[in-house]
Amino acid sequence: MKKRILAVMMTAAMVLGALTGCGQSSKDDKTESATAAETETISYDVLTQVRVGYMPNYESLWEVATAINKGYFEEQGLDIKLSSFQVDEAGIGLMASGSVDVAYIGADVHKRCIEGAAQIFCSSLKVSGETADCQGWGCLPGYAEANKDILVRFTKALYKAMDYGSQEANYDEVAGYVADICGADKATELEQAKEGNWIDSKTLLQYLGDGTLKKYYESQQKNFIDAGDVDKKVPIEDYVLFDVMEEAGK
Repeated sequence: MKKRILAVMMTAAMVLGALTGCGQSSKDDKTESATAAETETISYDVLTQVRVGYMPNYESLWEVATAINKGYFEEQGLDIKLSSFQVDEAGIGLMASGSVDVAYIGADVHKRCIEGAAQIFCSSLKVSGETADCQGWGCLPGYAEANKDILVRFTKALYKAMDYGSQEANYDEVAGYVADICGADKATELEQAKEGNWIDSKTLLQYLGDGTLKKYYESQQKNFIDAGDVDKKVPIEDYVLFDVMEEAGK
């Protein structure tokens, strides 16, 4: 099998040194943010399959659909197999049954994560002012323990997808990706894209570094406790894998 080589994102100094005497390449006409983390050159002789559970809507699928169609998962040596589910908590059930490895975890289902049913390894936020809906991608604790490298690579691909799909100029393209996977109307998906406040990896990593992300999860957990949905407070780190997100950003 041909080797798939990860694209290398180099600093300006490295580019100047390596490309002395070479012509400057033209930029793609699509808007693509350059905020994804720099990566080392790694080759993969064999792709590792990751079975992914998703809900058939834009909010759940925009990052994964973008990463599939732009080749970001393949760059990370991952082959994605998709399985859809209709009810929020069904993703955890699919993981528990062994049908999928990772799944989309909606905001309301985070109460199950607080109870220990799953762990979030990549956050996907919808921010509005001082508040945010904490959503994201999760897996069972046992899978996280045994497959941290896969989760980091998966998250790296999602970061690149965030950087591309969060740009308004790319909404139409990403809506098409989501519509194709869901068998839905592209115009409907595009309306959902325009309604969201989608963040890129730079913003997510900034929130991770300055503690804002943890505060969002603390607020979410408090709301669950106040509503009687969760019995007791637990450390955020018990169910949110900040270390995976941090490593993926390096």
